[in-house]
Amino acid sequence: HGNADTNVPLGESQQMYTALEMLGKEVELVTFDGEDHRIADHDKRLIWSQTILAWFDWKLKGQPEWWQHLYGTADAPKG
Repeated sequence: HGNADTNVPLGESQQMYTALEMLGKEVELVTFDGEDHRIADHDKRLIWSQTILAWFDWKLKGQPEWWQHLYGTADAPKG
């Protein structure tokens, strides 16, 4: 999520994250500084794509290694 998003304000995503977390759902929120709704910066977009694929590896395949490589832990940085 870009923290400069004018389509979906960051606060709305943070509220959704909190609500899902309170319901016991597996949820992560990763933000990108200075990005709008579409992650435009090439390097940040690459990390955004890798984040999605790494999350699927972790949650669907039980392979958290890629996620840990990106974020240094089995947990994402909290939004």
